[in-house]
Parts: sequence; structure tokens; C-alpha cells
Amino acid sequence: MKAIDPNRMIDYIPKEDRDKAKDEQTIFNVKFLTSGSNATLRDETYDVVGTGKQRKEMLKTGTTELKSLKLGLKGWSNFVDNDGEPVPFDGENIDKMIDMIPPIVRTEISDFIRGESTLDDSD
Repeated sequence: MKAIDPNRMIDYIPKEDRDKAKDEQTIFNVKFLTSGSNATLRDETYDVVGTGKQRKEMLKTGTTELKSLKLGLKGWSNFVDNDGEPVPFDGENIDKMIDMIPPIVRTEISDFIRGESTLDDSD
């Protein structure tokens, strides 16, 4: 087991890019969540409103995914648009940045940031 440094930037390569040549891989720069941030996200995932027949239970996985990306996504490289042009990362406009990432990859990165998947031994 290795200790986690929550301030350490980690290069994350999406599964769909791992078999590509290194110069063709998109790299997302991320940080793991602190234990406090992760606990807050977990607490906000499930919500109950009302009582009796008016009781509504909500599992807010989309909100958790979005918040983890806002906290953990710090940059990217080799991320291109439909014309093959590089997409610059703008941390001040994080919502727009997240919207550009394909949905399946957003979920994958969010899971990684929250510790739901792990680094391999080379990392």
C-alpha cells in the first residue's frame, strides 16, 4: 500500500485511449479528493424529503459526479475538438470544460477522482 498525497497531480488516461500511441493519448490531470471532500460528496448523494406517503427518496449520482469533477479535474493535454484542434483548459470556466468531455469518460474520471478505481502498479 502507498500513501496518497491529495495535492499530487496525477495523469489519467481514459480506457479508450490506453491502446493508442503515447502521442495520441488524451491525458486528464486530476487530484484525488481529500477525505473531507469525499465524505461531503457521499453525504450529499442520498436525500430524503417528506414523510409518510409524501416521502421521496433521491439518489443523486449525477450531482456527485459533477461535483467530483469540479473538485478534482485540474487540466488536460492532447484533448482535441472535432477538427483536431487542441482544446485549451480553462479552470475558471470548469462547467464548460466538463461539458466537452464525453459522458462515459466523465463518469470514468469521476470514479477515479473519488477512489472508485485505482492506479496500476506503474503509477
